[in-house]
Amino acid sequence: MHEHSVPAKAGTLPSVQRGERLGVIVPCHNEAGTVGELLDRVRAALPFAEIIVVDDGSTDDSAKLIEECAERLQLVPVFLARQSGKGAAVRAGLSHVTREWVVIQDADLEYCPEDLRELAATAQAHPGSAVYGSRYLHRGKAKGGSLAPYLGVKFLAVLIRLLFGKSLTDPHTCYKLLPKSFFEQLAIQSNGFEVCAEITGKLLRAGFPIIELPISYRPRSKAQGKKIGVRDFFIAAGTYLHTFVATEGKPVDCSDKQAAKTPPVVATIMYFLTRFLAGALLVVAGAIKLAPWREIALTDWLVLPASWVFAIGTGEFILGCFVLSFLAWPVIHRTCAVAFSLYIAMLAFQLYSGESACQCLGSRSLPLLGMLALDVSLTAPLWLLRTSWRQSMPRLPASFFVEIISYTRYALPVLALAGIIMFGSLDAALSYMSGARLIVTDSSQYVGRVAGGEIGTASFELTNHSGQPVQVLGAKSTCNCMALEDLPLELAPGTSRSVHVSLRARGGAKSQLQREVAVLIFDDPVRTLMLTVTASVKPST
Repeated sequence: MHEHSVPAKAGTLPSVQRGERLGVIVPCHNEAGTVGELLDRVRAALPFAEIIVVDDGSTDDSAKLIEECAERLQLVPVFLARQSGKGAAVRAGLSHVTREWVVIQDADLEYCPEDLRELAATAQAHPGSAVYGSRYLHRGKAKGGSLAPYLGVKFLAVLIRLLFGKSLTDPHTCYKLLPKSFFEQLAIQSNGFEVCAEITGKLLRAGFPIIELPISYRPRSKAQGKKIGVRDFFIAAGTYLHTFVATEGKPVDCSDKQAAKTPPVVATIMYFLTRFLAGALLVVAGAIKLAPWREIALTDWLVLPASWVFAIGTGEFILGCFVLSFLAWPVIHRTCAVAFSLYIAMLAFQLYSGESACQCLGSRSLPLLGMLALDVSLTAPLWLLRTSWRQSMPRLPASFFVEIISYTRYALPVLALAGIIMFGSLDAALSYMSGARLIVTDSSQYVGRVAGGEIGTASFELTNHSGQPVQVLGAKSTCNCMALEDLPLELAPGTSRSVHVSLRARGGAKSQLQREVAVLIFDDPVRTLMLTVTASVKPST
């Protein structure tokens, strides 16, 4: 390694655009075909800059070319004995930078070094900011570039928006121009290409502002030497998540292959998410049971009366509101944990009884196995993180994701009650929100105990909330034992009509639940509406 001072040179550009306060780190691995031309262009563009070239254990002629250029271009060459990765090369270069600002320049020719002048000028005008050269600002995919890397960068930009609440068009640009003091505070530890994600993630988490400027970009293909692949995309996404949950002030070692201990903030985030999800599920499940007034059949012999259903729904709704409030009352945690444990026991009993559908979310219930898995996934953290419930709303890094949950926890109960008032049930309100305009207040009904061969009839009230008349031409059902009366029919805008569905019970040797579904057929094939009828069938005599 040899260090050289950079002599002053005459030029017409302002001194800042000639790089007199800028250190350029050029990591290089097997770039013999481009590194010589690249270094010539960097020196021509920035005659006063300090250029540190780090050869990352190249096996071609890259190291030889760097050494040949070192004296002629007044470079600071650094040679690593073996390949360690781009992040390791950047760290090695940082230890030799003596200037106020630092920028990273890849050794290929995808980027135009002349763009660094504008980045340097912007950095001087905004000394407390990082300056990024964006390949995609004000434009989409670069001409000749592959679609996959472009979409990968855009996906990572969305992830950044969710985690850190900031919008960047190109978080993985090579051109990251930062004050050297920023780099010192970030304590970069990545070894590979994920160094880009670590730098961006730590800048955003620490609250350092980032300014984006458009730059030129000429992408190369794998055949031409491009080294980043699909694996690096997943490593970058993991690095952002790791950076987001890392303990404040503790460097993130993104290259560590050892299983790290879970930092306390991970438990805080798990508590935050599971408490929100548990509260939201309780509010929705409770609101669905509040209206309409109805019975619910859990098994062939366990049928909850309408008054019980309403009482359980009221309790769930109130408990959900308390859970979403993030009040640090131990009774909230204990009640919630007991409630979900009872749900698991009931769902397991239904599964043992041969049931396949869960009625706890009305007509929008999940298959029983799916709901059982959901309840288990929420109950386990309830017990494991019980000490976290002693704190109120936890302090988390500011992000769009956290803001959405914070606002939703207040709005959800109000919206649920508003839906019931406006549409008669939360089921109907959710149908309207999903785009349906022919609404049924209760699309799943229990017709009571029916002997084999007998008929049970349910009445469904349909309401046309659209501005056009709706024609129901007929229906098709899951079996020949169902019949729909009052069809065909036409509903004018704003009117309601009743449809009666009859179910003929199938006889058997033992009592069982029989659920059948009728699908209405409309003049508009886009519309769909399912009506479910359930009966407790007694054994045939």
